[in-house]
Formats: sequence, C-alpha cells, structure tokens
Amino acid sequence: MAKSKKKVSEQARINLERAKHRKLFLGNMAIVCDEMGGKGTFELIPRDILEIVYNTRCNYIKVNQGKGLKVPEKVLKLVHNDFVFLGKRIKIQASPDNPEYTLFDFMTVFLTINIVLGIQKDKPWSVEFDRRLQKYEPQDIITDIINKIFHMLEHLSIFYSEYRKRFVWFDGDFRIPENRNALGYVANVNIVVHEEMTIKTSEGKRQVWRVSWVNDEGLKNASIKPALLGIKTPFAEIPVGVYVQDHALTRLYERIDGLDHKIIQAALFHSIDAPVITHTDTHKILVEYRICNSKLGYLVCEYAGGIVLIRTFLFITNNGTPEGRKLNELTDLGKLDKKYLAIDKLSCFIGSDIATNKILRPLFEQAGCSCLFHLNQVLLDAITIQNHNPISELITSYLDKENKGARIFENAELKVKDAELCEA
Repeated sequence: MAKSKKKVSEQARINLERAKHRKLFLGNMAIVCDEMGGKGTFELIPRDILEIVYNTRCNYIKVNQGKGLKVPEKVLKLVHNDFVFLGKRIKIQASPDNPEYTLFDFMTVFLTINIVLGIQKDKPWSVEFDRRLQKYEPQDIITDIINKIFHMLEHLSIFYSEYRKRFVWFDGDFRIPENRNALGYVANVNIVVHEEMTIKTSEGKRQVWRVSWVNDEGLKNASIKPALLGIKTPFAEIPVGVYVQDHALTRLYERIDGLDHKIIQAALFHSIDAPVITHTDTHKILVEYRICNSKLGYLVCEYAGGIVLIRTFLFITNNGTPEGRKLNELTDLGKLDKKYLAIDKLSCFIGSDIATNKILRPLFEQAGCSCLFHLNQVLLDAITIQNHNPISELITSYLDKENKGARIFENAELKVKDAELCEA
C-alpha cells in the first residue's frame, strides 16, 4: 500500500511540474505572438492545437558528452547551466519594430511557432496567423540564431580551456535528442588534458606544454617547419610540434598585463600558426607575438630534441628585440632602466600620456615601436588595466640625467619645431 501511494505521489509530482512548465511556456509564447503579430494573434491558435504545440515544442540546448569520452555528469550539468545563463542574456531582434527577445525564447518559442505553422499550414487559423507574421523572414532569424549559438559555443570553449590544465570544445547540430520528441540543439562536450612532457635543456630538465588551441573544428596543435627557422637538416621541411616552457608563459602574463590569460593563450597559438620570423645578430630566433594583428613582442624559440621550444617572451621594448636594441641606442636605457620605468609591459602604453608627448612618442616610433600607439580597437576594449597616471615627466626627467638624453631632447625639440613651422 505504501509503495502504491509513493508511485501515485511521484506521478502527481511529475504531472504538476509538467502543468507548471506548460503554463509558463504557453505564456511566453502568447507574449511573443502578440508582440510580433499584434494583439489577439496567440488566441488564433485553437485550444486543441495548443497541446500539439507544447508536445512538439523546440528544446533549447541538450548537452551530451563527446563521442568516446567520459565527461562527469556534474560537468555536463554545469555546462548546461552556463548555456541557459547565456541564452537568457543574448538578444535577437526579429525586426526594427519589435523588442529584442532572448536566444532562449527564440530557440524554444519562435522555432516552435514555425514548426507548428508548417504542420498546420492548410488550416484556416494558420493562414491568418501566418499573414500577421509575414513581415518576418524566418530564415534570416534562424541564421541569426545559429550564428549566436556558434558564438556562444566559441565563447564557452575559450572560457573552459586553460593552458597547463585542459582544452574544451563543442560540436553539435539541430536534431531530436534521445528520449525526447522535440527538435533542439544538441551540443557535445569534448575535453582533453593539455599535452605536457619533460625535456632536457642546457639549464636542466624543464616541463613544457604543447602550443594548442580550440576552435569549432576541435583541438588544434601548432607545428612549424624547422626550415622556416633557418634550421638545415635532411628533415627540416617536415613540421614538428611546438612547445612552450613555464618561464615563457610567466613572462607573457607579466608583460602583456591587463589581458585575460585566455586571450594571451589564443594569441600564442595564432602567432605560431602563421609565424613571422626574425633572426638576430646573436643568432636568436624570434617569432612575432601578435594579438588582433598588433605586434606586441617576440617569442624566443629554438630547435632542440626534435621539437621547437619557446624559451621566453620579450615585450617589444625589451633589449633582446630589434626595437628594444634601437631604443637602447637612442636612449641608453638598459634592462633595469626599462623595468624601473615600467616601459617593458603593455599597460604602460594604454591610456598613458606617452602617446601625446611630442618628445617621447617620436623616440619610440623611431625605435620601431609605433605599433604601441596604433593598437587594434578590439584589443583595447579587452584590456582591463590602463595607466592613466602621467608618466612622460618621469621618463623625460630620468633620461635628462644623462648627457645623451639631453641631446635626444634637443634633437627631438628641433624636429617638433620644424614640424610646427611646416604646418604653419
């Protein structure tokens, strides 16, 4: 008897939950229909059709584990919750005359409306219903929905992926998930541990990580032909893996300060994937480090043990770079001087008064660091640390203590005066 009551109460709970969800779903649909088609549009749907509407409703996103992978259930639940969180904040506008709706509402309500209209297209009520919504282009909205989903998947892939730990990416499509009777987007979660190994260097054993990143096609491992680095061996045309040691990652985070580590890591992969290589007089191999096509420094690489190893990262003003050496020739600023003045990191040039100083800016431009004053707007928007404190006076007074610095200022002031005369 007790078991029977338990079964009845459990079924009653399920029925109650379904009734609540049905009321909420149809309530949202009523709001969307009346806002898009005018008051009374939702009432055109016959009552007996509403049950069909609810039973064939489109689902939002179903999260599955990737093929051949064992993803913990708590991780799948966490990912699903993040999808719902973002889906209720990402907006889509059906037309300029209508308010914006969330991606969640469009994937559940709007797609359901279009499916039902397709099934009931010959019915009298659907003809009037369709007429009221004729100003909308379903295909354009569906394309927008798909683009928003892909953007969200990309965003979450980057959010979950982290060097030294794991890489996460998603694949999927619209289909009817297992154990469900309605169309929805099924996203498969793929997780792999970041590849690492220990190698022997001249300084001893070092732990290194594969330079990798994720996109909509999955995990991508960076590789490079040794011949591009000037290496001459019988196998130099065969691409080899690229690895980065811990020291290089630490210097990247220190010197490209103010940017999320995920952006820095993604740029590391893309810089190696399409390398721009420079060879120094000291036989160092430098690969330009770029974010949004803005050069910010160099990755110091070497070919050893059948791999390409990134040993460290140099900001563009560091003495080990062509620009840094030129800046040293112009100013006599050494490594410790640059560190003291903080001109060896990105934040010094973001929002500071160096860009507007008529003496200092030409110095940095003459050294080849003009890229610091023409950063991509996307990069500028992503930076969280900006130097709004006046720093030009500190740098000029520091340089003026040296005779060479004084000569620099005299020459720079003459150039400024000549430029002003030309403009006049």
